[in-house]
Amino acid sequence: MNVDVENATRKIMRCRRIVSEITTILFCIMIIEGNVFANDAQTSPWLDASGRMNIALATIDGDADWSNLITPHADTPQADTAQETPAVPQNNRYNQAGSWRWALYGSFADDVNEDSNNYNLHYSASKFFTDDFNMSFELGGMYFDQDEPNHDTGGINANILIRWHFVNREKWSLYLDGGAGLLYVDKKVPYDGSNLNMTPQAGFGGSYQLDTERDIRLFGGIRWHHVSNANLAGSDENPGRDSIMAYIGLDFPIKN
Repeated sequence: MNVDVENATRKIMRCRRIVSEITTILFCIMIIEGNVFANDAQTSPWLDASGRMNIALATIDGDADWSNLITPHADTPQADTAQETPAVPQNNRYNQAGSWRWALYGSFADDVNEDSNNYNLHYSASKFFTDDFNMSFELGGMYFDQDEPNHDTGGINANILIRWHFVNREKWSLYLDGGAGLLYVDKKVPYDGSNLNMTPQAGFGGSYQLDTERDIRLFGGIRWHHVSNANLAGSDENPGRDSIMAYIGLDFPIKN
């Protein structure tokens, strides 16, 4: 009974930690948005004319004219519409078929069954093979902090992911993604598993445009992340590892 209570308490603590991480990511996005556009409120539907967050966001329609959300104060000079930030050229549009992008992101994953974590840094190159759908090729390093003593280890991970931006607006998008890859580590992962594993994963996330002219985007999300060898080393050496992964990074266009 004490073991069951201890396991339940541990899972609750993990869930609280994951919720805290997601909240931190969302808070960072809000801070960045406020800092980047504080001096140019007319370019951001998230702010009013004085640079404060506009709480009318709850009524925003994705195709609506966002400028009607800005209510300038009577003594606030109006911005010169002739000096608007240049739009991104049509051939560099974020979700356009044939466009290429590259990204760098970090992630943290918490094992749902063991008191173990892993920390990751990934580089990716992606291509939109049709509007709103892109394929991403990733290469990165992963470090596993395992519960078993003297079994912490690192390795190299390569993945292919498909991402669908099911909501895609001019400055932001929401997406679902999923894929799989190969992981090679110095010590076995899990500690009673194998050195060579597969890494299927799936989740959801979003992107937000930080720089209109260069189309630099902040992105982040949550994924289910699995590590196992698919019984290639035998069923006795395939315990598997399931984690909840939170990630955040920056995404840049590759000019044609």
